[in-house]
Amino acid sequence: MVPSQIVALFGSPRFIAANLPSLRMLGAVGAPFHAEHREELARRVPGVFHELYGLTEGFMTILDTGSVRRKADFGGCASAFLRDADRRREPR
Repeated sequence: MVPSQIVALFGSPRFIAANLPSLRMLGAVGAPFHAEHREELARRVPGVFHELYGLTEGFMTILDTGSVRRKADFGGCASAFLRDADRRREPR
Protein backbone atom coordinates (compact mmCIF):
# COMPACT_ATOMS: atom_id res chain seq x y z
CA MET A 1 0.00 0.00 0.00
CA VAL A 2 1.13 3.57 -0.43
CA PRO A 3 1.53 5.45 2.87
CA SER A 4 -1.59 7.58 2.35
CA GLN A 5 -3.71 4.41 2.17
CA ILE A 6 -2.27 3.15 5.45
CA VAL A 7 -2.81 6.54 7.10
CA ALA A 8 -6.45 6.46 5.92
CA LEU A 9 -6.89 3.21 7.88
CA PHE A 10 -6.06 5.13 11.06
CA GLY A 11 -9.44 6.81 10.67
CA SER A 12 -11.13 3.56 11.68
CA PRO A 13 -11.16 2.59 15.35
CA ARG A 14 -11.53 -1.00 14.14
CA PHE A 15 -8.01 -0.93 12.67
CA ILE A 16 -6.31 -2.70 15.58
CA ALA A 17 -4.51 -6.02 16.01
CA ALA A 18 -7.42 -7.66 17.84
CA ASN A 19 -9.58 -7.24 14.72
CA LEU A 20 -6.85 -8.46 12.34
CA PRO A 21 -5.62 -11.78 13.78
CA SER A 22 -4.46 -13.14 10.41
CA LEU A 23 -2.53 -10.01 9.34
CA ARG A 24 1.14 -11.01 9.03
CA MET A 25 2.52 -8.26 6.78
CA LEU A 26 1.58 -4.75 5.81
CA GLY A 27 3.94 -3.14 3.34
CA ALA A 28 4.45 0.48 2.39
CA VAL A 29 5.87 1.46 -0.99
CA GLY A 30 5.89 4.45 -3.30
CA ALA A 31 6.55 7.31 -0.88
CA PRO A 32 8.23 7.97 2.45
CA PHE A 33 6.27 6.75 5.46
CA HIS A 34 6.74 9.37 8.18
CA ALA A 35 7.99 8.37 11.63
CA GLU A 36 4.81 9.43 13.43
CA HIS A 37 2.78 7.19 11.12
CA ARG A 38 5.17 4.26 11.66
CA GLU A 39 4.74 4.72 15.40
CA GLU A 40 0.94 4.79 15.11
CA LEU A 41 0.98 1.68 12.94
CA ALA A 42 3.26 -0.13 15.40
CA ARG A 43 0.92 0.81 18.23
CA ARG A 44 -2.20 -0.46 16.42
CA VAL A 45 -0.82 -3.58 14.69
CA PRO A 46 2.67 -4.35 16.02
CA GLY A 47 5.13 -6.56 14.19
CA VAL A 48 3.66 -6.49 10.68
CA PHE A 49 5.18 -3.43 9.00
CA HIS A 50 7.65 -3.63 6.12
CA GLU A 51 8.78 -0.69 4.00
CA LEU A 52 10.36 -0.94 0.59
CA TYR A 53 11.94 2.31 -0.46
CA GLY A 54 13.63 3.31 -3.69
CA LEU A 55 11.81 0.94 -6.01
CA THR A 56 12.31 3.18 -9.03
CA GLU A 57 16.00 3.38 -8.19
CA GLY A 58 16.34 -0.39 -8.16
CA PHE A 59 14.86 -1.68 -4.88
CA MET A 60 17.41 -0.02 -2.67
CA THR A 61 16.30 -0.32 0.98
CA ILE A 62 14.12 -2.55 3.11
CA LEU A 63 12.77 -1.74 6.56
CA ASP A 64 11.50 -4.94 8.13
CA THR A 65 9.35 -5.58 11.19
CA GLY A 66 12.38 -5.99 13.44
CA SER A 67 13.75 -2.55 12.61
CA VAL A 68 10.65 -0.33 12.64
CA ARG A 69 10.93 0.91 16.23
CA ARG A 70 14.71 0.84 16.41
CA LYS A 71 15.11 2.86 13.21
CA ALA A 72 12.02 5.08 13.18
CA ASP A 73 13.65 7.81 11.07
CA PHE A 74 15.50 5.44 8.76
CA GLY A 75 14.56 4.13 5.34
CA GLY A 76 15.94 0.66 6.02
CA CYS A 77 19.04 -1.21 5.00
CA ALA A 78 20.28 -2.23 1.59
CA SER A 79 18.77 -5.38 0.18
CA ALA A 80 20.84 -8.58 0.50
CA PHE A 81 21.48 -8.44 -3.23
CA LEU A 82 23.18 -5.06 -2.95
CA ARG A 83 25.16 -6.05 0.16
CA ASP A 84 26.40 -9.21 -1.60
CA ALA A 85 27.31 -7.26 -4.70
CA ASP A 86 29.29 -4.81 -2.58
CA ARG A 87 31.27 -7.64 -0.97
CA ARG A 88 32.43 -8.82 -4.41
CA ARG A 89 33.95 -5.46 -5.23
CA GLU A 90 37.62 -4.82 -4.74
CA PRO A 91 38.58 -3.18 -1.42
CA ARG A 92 38.51 0.60 -1.33
